[in-house]
Amino acid sequence: MRLNLPWYGGVWNEVVNSDCYRIRTLDFVPDVVLDVGANIGVFAHFVRALFPKAKIVCVEPDDKNFAHLKEDPPSNCQLIQAAIGNGEIWEIPTMPVGCVYRYLSPCIAYPTKAQYKEWKKRDDLSVLTIHDLIQQHVGEDQKSLLKIDIEGGEDTIFAHLPSILSMLAIDYIAIEVHRFSEGGEPEKKLAEITEQALSMISNTHNVTWSDSNFLARKK
Repeated sequence: MRLNLPWYGGVWNEVVNSDCYRIRTLDFVPDVVLDVGANIGVFAHFVRALFPKAKIVCVEPDDKNFAHLKEDPPSNCQLIQAAIGNGEIWEIPTMPVGCVYRYLSPCIAYPTKAQYKEWKKRDDLSVLTIHDLIQQHVGEDQKSLLKIDIEGGEDTIFAHLPSILSMLAIDYIAIEVHRFSEGGEPEKKLAEITEQALSMISNTHNVTWSDSNFLARKK
């Protein structure tokens, strides 16, 4: 993978050198890897090196990140430019490098989106649910790995029961859990729905935490 971005080293150090998702400790070889929030493809290249025969599906909404991903994709990899959500998608500026934008649907954490003048509606972006992704790309007898890093959009997953139920069949789940919100009542509701969803997964998976990463291996 080409090192052509100034902030690439930090992403590489977190995902590969530190192995924040504990991928090197897996006790199985996945047939399918779903990389949700693929960014420029660091995680995808990492798992390709570890699992040469796995099918990889990368989902990334950001235009610039997706362009970099298309320039240097891993082999046997399907690229999908889409956001995870429940309908309309809003593009939200965050920081000048790395994750420059977040992509959120109307959600528990930010119910009053109209007050944010910098939010931009993205009608041109495709929208997927985790349920859609799993149903389309993971076969019944296939070993599977699901990684999610969508910068605060997790509540549209946690509040969507079909997505949580589909995730229960995944062999290994790695989610970077963000707790971004407007504060106040939305913050409380976000905490409740996050706890409920992760508790459901813990019924079928052995769960550990690595910093803000929720890691779950199917029992």
